[in-house]
Amino acid sequence: MNKLTCITVDVDRIDQFNSEKVQTLTETILDLFSEFGVRGTFFVCGESVLEHQDIVKWIAEDHEVAAHGYFHRNLRQIKTHELRQEIRMAHEAFEKIGVECVGFRCPHLVIPPHLGPILRENKFIYDSSQVDSFFIAQRLVFPFTRMKVDDIIEIPIQTFTVLRLPLSLSALRLLGPKRFAKHLPDTIDHFYFHLWEFDRMGSSSGDSSWRSNTAHQVGMKKDLLKGYWDFLTGQPTSPADLTGRNTGEEAIKIVHILLKELAQRGTKFVTCAEWANAQIASTEPL
Repeated sequence: MNKLTCITVDVDRIDQFNSEKVQTLTETILDLFSEFGVRGTFFVCGESVLEHQDIVKWIAEDHEVAAHGYFHRNLRQIKTHELRQEIRMAHEAFEKIGVECVGFRCPHLVIPPHLGPILRENKFIYDSSQVDSFFIAQRLVFPFTRMKVDDIIEIPIQTFTVLRLPLSLSALRLLGPKRFAKHLPDTIDHFYFHLWEFDRMGSSSGDSSWRSNTAHQVGMKKDLLKGYWDFLTGQPTSPADLTGRNTGEEAIKIVHILLKELAQRGTKFVTCAEWANAQIASTEPL
């Protein structure tokens, strides 16, 4: 039996780019997926679902589209009744455009209390926010507690290396397209990346030209990356350097190499919904 692997894309807010740029980046991803027979899952904010129905429907023709919150905000910073409203609004956004949505991923991977039951109330069957790593926001918020998502199927994000880095394009970009492959685990269950990583985000050489290209990403990550240490060089680095390193063509090359490697291993690429439904079927009594 072929190994099942989920490839997921955090689209976040579509309007972080102009429409032409979004079309180009999305087409690049879809072409890559088509080349290697990938059926991927794209996590999109509910607000963007309503504002960019054509793009969401285009993706949904051959892939799964799932919810990434409604406003792409930290769900730990809102009250329970606001969380319930946000998740309901996210699900309703997909219903309004006629696209099925059964999955959810928390913005910034920060899991709020009571997430699972509220997702279940709104007809979601799975969540994919859990990652057991100290290199993501949820462990900075809860450094000694592993947050669980009860009452719903959890599709965790895989970690790799002794540092337990999330198996993401952000981590592979730090290693670079020439050296990341030797660090890959033997078994890959789940790999994820962001739409914005396929865009050139500016120089990582210290040149100040990164400012105009990476402002929206630095703004999102500055609190998390302040004082971050580059584990490859052992030297302090800036949020701009980490965010912009090996984006654009280098990022596309990394994903191309990875998908080619997985295809050669005989991987069967499935959406998160397909993976969740397989889990449900395996637990049903004969």
